[in-house]
Amino acid sequence: MTKKTFTQLKKSMTLRDFNKYCWTIAADYGRTEYDIARTYFTETYNIGEKCFRKILDYAVINYLVTDLVVDKMERKATENQRRRSRSSGTSSYFHYLRLRDARRQFIHDLAEEYVERTDVELDYFLDKYGRGEEGFRYILERALDRASYYGITGEMPQAIRIHMYVDFVLAKESCSEGN
Repeated sequence: MTKKTFTQLKKSMTLRDFNKYCWTIAADYGRTEYDIARTYFTETYNIGEKCFRKILDYAVINYLVTDLVVDKMERKATENQRRRSRSSGTSSYFHYLRLRDARRQFIHDLAEEYVERTDVELDYFLDKYGRGEEGFRYILERALDRASYYGITGEMPQAIRIHMYVDFVLAKESCSEGN
């Protein structure tokens, strides 16, 4: 049986299901011991090694896993690299620096679009980013918590708060009044 590729997986699922699949693998990778690594996951999920690496990268960049899980993933990758090649693990370190930069840009772009696109409903964003309401709200709250880190400056934080109030508070109130 041939191993699945990243592209095949992505085409075979909805974005929300694909995100859940990637989250599962990345979260499991982050919480397992150092010796449970690439081979275990490629065999368990019947995916290729390149697919496995792309899934981990995708999960980090697209904020499917928390910062704590990313830290664990990085430590594990660095330690496994040291064990395999007797090197210092610096390429894993720099790889995760690049992933964190891409993650920061992802959150900035998401927040910026959220502020600019007042013409669309919340469902637009949930579909576009393959998230549930709770997960999407978590990303926005995280963006506000560390606004300067994500490059969210000026009036943008206040605009996000207002937009979130409309989407998450007023929308709920109007739904409950209609019942």
